[in-house]
Amino acid sequence: MKNLINSIAVILFIGITACDPNETIVPIAPIDGDIIEPGVGGPDQPNQVFIDLSKSITTVIPRENWDFGFANDGNFRVILNYSVYMVARATDQTDLAMVSSNLVTEEYKAEMVVAPEGSIDWIDNPNGDLNDTAMASISSVADENFVYVINRGQLESGTELNERGFMKIKITRAGDSYTITYGDIDATSFNSYTISKDSNYNFTFLSLENGLVNIEPQKNLWDIAFTTSSNHFYDHATSSTVPYRFKDLVISNKGNVKLIAVEVTDIVNYADFGLTDVAGLDLQDNRFGIGSSWRLFDFDTFSYAINPDIFYVIEDTDGNHYKIVFTRMYCIDTACAGERGYPELIYELLK
Repeated sequence: MKNLINSIAVILFIGITACDPNETIVPIAPIDGDIIEPGVGGPDQPNQVFIDLSKSITTVIPRENWDFGFANDGNFRVILNYSVYMVARATDQTDLAMVSSNLVTEEYKAEMVVAPEGSIDWIDNPNGDLNDTAMASISSVADENFVYVINRGQLESGTELNERGFMKIKITRAGDSYTITYGDIDATSFNSYTISKDSNYNFTFLSLENGLVNIEPQKNLWDIAFTTSSNHFYDHATSSTVPYRFKDLVISNKGNVKLIAVEVTDIVNYADFGLTDVAGLDLQDNRFGIGSSWRLFDFDTFSYAINPDIFYVIEDTDGNHYKIVFTRMYCIDTACAGERGYPELIYELLK
């Protein structure tokens, strides 16, 4: 990557804009293997796409389809919809009725954004660590759970961001289940849902409009996913880590999949890499093991290109090993030629 600069403004601009159709697209040489074209939906990337490599199946989910994910492990943690850049800010109140626009002013709301003026404390750690979520662990003692103000995030439309609005919520426990109570900022009567745990899934997902919804496949039925996401960025100008919006991100199924990036060298390449080569690798449970490393940004030409010097090895929940290489991120059809948001990957089961 050339001339990497420290300007957060440039990074944010890159994250929310499509590429120039006149940019030079560097082609990748033909590669044998199974091909997947994740349907992220073009430049605005309106979809999350979960991929099961063993079956070559993709599950496409509009990313506005959910608000919260309730952990199904032994803990009581709740995640925000990172793909629409949600934010959660704790109040010092335990009674929903005591939180109103007297507290949640326009200035208060303006700080609750995934941007440099926001706070990383108000978004979940993008590495997927459930001990570092924006909302604290849900206590079995109801009065120990505070009310949160929620910015439900934004959806991109070209260079515009469509706001999803603000809510207030309180989450408590009901035995081995969760209860979420919520309303508009000045509401005095509230709606609620009870969410039971299901160990077949990493999370049980909730939409405030539609109730319980299917988002992630069962935890043993997906390996990686394409998504947009809130992320962390270290701003050297202010010597601080700030939140920002990110596109073209590939996450792995944390807790269920291991992977590693393999650097191409004179003696290591994708085509010749085989199962016997896996023995020398230290595969890790790393949600960002792929992340954005599959593509590069050139600040001289202001364009992206596939990273030609890397491929990945993944171990799924059944112990199968795959090698994966990314081959495209731009549209190649006449109608949308040069538009960002049309990725392609090729992979092969190692045996």
